[in-house]
Amino acid sequence: MLPEIQFAYDLAFQQQFADPLAELIDHINIAEGFFEADLGMRFSIVSIHELSASQDAVFDGHGSVADLLEYIVLRRLGGSLSYAPSTAGLFHLVSGRDFSAGGGDPLLLGVGYIGTACRRDGYASSVSLSSDAPLLGRVIAHEVGHNLGAVHDEDTVCLDGRHLMSATITAGLSGFSACSRTDINSYLNGRVSSSCFDFPADVGIQVAQNGSVVGINRIDDSAADVVVNDADWQQGVLDINYRVSSQRAFRAFREFSLDASVVGAEVVSASFAQQPCTIVAADRYECRDVSFGFATYEAVLSTRLQAQVDSITIDTHLDADAVDTVDVDASNDNLTISVISGDYIGLSRSLGSQGVELSWFTHLVDPDGARALGASSYRIEYRSLADSASTFSFLARLSPSEFSFVHDFSDVPSSTEYRVALESSGADDLYSLSVIYEKPAVVSAGPVVGAVPSSNSGGGAISPLMLLLTVALCCVHHRHRLPGSLAGRSRIAAKLARRVKFEK
Repeated sequence: MLPEIQFAYDLAFQQQFADPLAELIDHINIAEGFFEADLGMRFSIVSIHELSASQDAVFDGHGSVADLLEYIVLRRLGGSLSYAPSTAGLFHLVSGRDFSAGGGDPLLLGVGYIGTACRRDGYASSVSLSSDAPLLGRVIAHEVGHNLGAVHDEDTVCLDGRHLMSATITAGLSGFSACSRTDINSYLNGRVSSSCFDFPADVGIQVAQNGSVVGINRIDDSAADVVVNDADWQQGVLDINYRVSSQRAFRAFREFSLDASVVGAEVVSASFAQQPCTIVAADRYECRDVSFGFATYEAVLSTRLQAQVDSITIDTHLDADAVDTVDVDASNDNLTISVISGDYIGLSRSLGSQGVELSWFTHLVDPDGARALGASSYRIEYRSLADSASTFSFLARLSPSEFSFVHDFSDVPSSTEYRVALESSGADDLYSLSVIYEKPAVVSAGPVVGAVPSSNSGGGAISPLMLLLTVALCCVHHRHRLPGSLAGRSRIAAKLARRVKFEK
């Protein structure tokens, strides 16, 4: 679940930090992290409002933070907080005010009403003070926890003082106690409504593994390669199969709509869940009111390639029909496919425990080993580079369904060139790659003068094995995308950019 929260921060907080919005977002992320880790909840941030001088002035004249909170309740009930229009959603003010001069408790860091979430009388409110800035994220989590039904741990059987709902906040607090989790879950049971909560779902797209067109060599869950040979470029049409799926939804939704834009190709036709989509423009299509449950559906996009592009990107926006259902992971809402002109083969390498490990892939033979273009086998050869007159010697011949080979260390010359050739049934090589392995010289390390050798030392010789493999021929082109998940304030800023207007 995603409790709707409206945040605001006052002038005193703004004057306390060089970048107050960034500072607040950092602490909101910290607070949200506790809820996500212990309760599986994230915040649905309706707004983060920076108070103007006139908006801030109405909060002057209060001798304590408790008095300030009571005044906020009255103004919310009277509808005079224009930047917090939701009467049922939570409202949280972050203040840099110092109440100690007016007789307030200098150690008090925040106040919040207990068990008031979803109430429409203004009491779903809380205040955090930034007087101890490093603790602000924990204070926000503590006060929001009160609104959601948690009492102080000292009022329960969870008395160790090590958790967020302890009456005393310290940097070492480790999250919500079992008592707090029970309090919150019990309070929310039966009270959750779309007026004060949003409901999480993850609707995203990924490559469909459809053999020879897309997905033979996947980079990650949201990217793939496609090989386009000369005939396809001339024909100019490429079909891209992808999947749309939903998961982790709190409540079911019956239908949703997909808006998509395409970069690098012109849309010819598109379908989703066996229903045709509407082409809105050369680079956009819409799939409206598609019947959809918690499942995965195939989609097909037929495109006309634009010259010899090196990638095609599909960006989607997904809307569910369920009220306040939120797509909580926008990172999987787009798909980038690298386009490689012509057939290719790629070779990777590593240093294993048994020897030099070679592994390869090719679009000339599919991953299941089916023969293509007359391919019949892989031939592995090697030669010593220490002798300029040496020629390649045969090592092994593997079937089209094998994609790796290990050469035992005991047989490896100090300087070796390997060659992997894809043979055709006509005895001609369709493709070949070469890599070089250099074995470093053994370095002897004698004991340091005055040092006592360890009794279990195996001698002074150090003989590290290093593998230096340089690809001599390879036309692989991967376009990597940034990771989907964002960290720190970037994650919440990205979420806010989609759903929230920053107000001043």
